[in-house]
Amino acid sequence: MKSSPTTLLIVLLTLGISLSGISYWWLKQTYTYPEAQQVAHQFFTHLRAQEYEQAFALSAKPNLMAKSPQELAELAQRECLDDQNFAWSAPPQTQGNRLRRWINGQALDMDKVSLEFENSCLLGVQLSKTSQGQWRVLYFGAHAG
Repeated sequence: MKSSPTTLLIVLLTLGISLSGISYWWLKQTYTYPEAQQVAHQFFTHLRAQEYEQAFALSAKPNLMAKSPQELAELAQRECLDDQNFAWSAPPQTQGNRLRRWINGQALDMDKVSLEFENSCLLGVQLSKTSQGQWRVLYFGAHAG
């Protein structure tokens, strides 16, 4: 069975259009800061387990919530710590924006991000990136919608 140049052209055109569509879709996808989310989840896991020293180790120095593990414990006992459902992050960033920043030699992540979780309460957490490139919790708290 011999393939004609027309069949080959149709296959290549279909492949090109498909790859272009998939690439466009990927570039428009929201980047949700998975490393920052992981640090936030670890932080709240430690707070729920009353491991305040470990949670405090994941906080930025200085931070906007507590100066010691004891202050963090007092704050945690007053707050809702339900981080089960990630809702959104700010500032918003797409995969395409990250690709552009990488091509231009810029840092991929913002220095500070806000993450929002929704479930039994609305829980916001702000994280900042250290000079070593690690995310640390700057502030957290439940809030009204």
